[in-house]
This record gives sequence, structure tokens and C-alpha cells, in this order.
Amino acid sequence: MKRPIASDFDGTFDSHPEIWSQTDVIITGNYWGKYEDVMSRWPGPKKPIYFCPIDPDEDMMKVVAHKADVINKLKARKFYEDQSEQATVLKIMCPECEIILVKEGATFI
Repeated sequence: MKRPIASDFDGTFDSHPEIWSQTDVIITGNYWGKYEDVMSRWPGPKKPIYFCPIDPDEDMMKVVAHKADVINKLKARKFYEDQSEQATVLKIMCPECEIILVKEGATFI
């Protein structure tokens, strides 16, 4: 089975159409209570999405722990992220995955 390519949602998948065709799955720090909001803002093709099972209360480490857990369980080979702090921690927590930092207007592939 091919190892999937994953992406964060806010500021990443929703802002970078150049990664839509490469992305197999979305892993977001949004919790289930934000489902309707996320789905109403969805751009481009629909992809399977993993929501955070708990409200992370803006706690970056809870968000990163959720993303790392899913990345590692899926054995994702790439993950697109727009927040440099999260990308830095994910590189440590997900050594088998290439973490790619995207910026406003550019994706560093």
C-alpha cells in the first residue's frame, strides 16, 4: 500500500491549491465541534479528514500531538504544514515523514 501524503487544513490545504492533487488526506487541529465551519470553507476536491478528538484550546502541543499521532499511524510520507513551530516539532515526532513548510504564496517542495 502506498504511503499517503497528508496536509493540515487552515492556512495550508485551504490556501495552497498547488498541493490539492498531491494530498490524500487532511489532518487538522480543528476539533469535531468545528466540523460545520471547516466543511463550509472547504476549497477544491474533498479529501478524508482527521479532526482532533478533543478541543485543543489553542494549545499547540495538543494539536501537534494529534497530528503526529495520525501521521505516524497512517505512515504518511509527506505532511504539509503552514506553522513553522508546529513543523519543527513534527519533524522530531515524525521522523519517517517529510514535513514540508508552506508559506503565504509559496510552497517549498
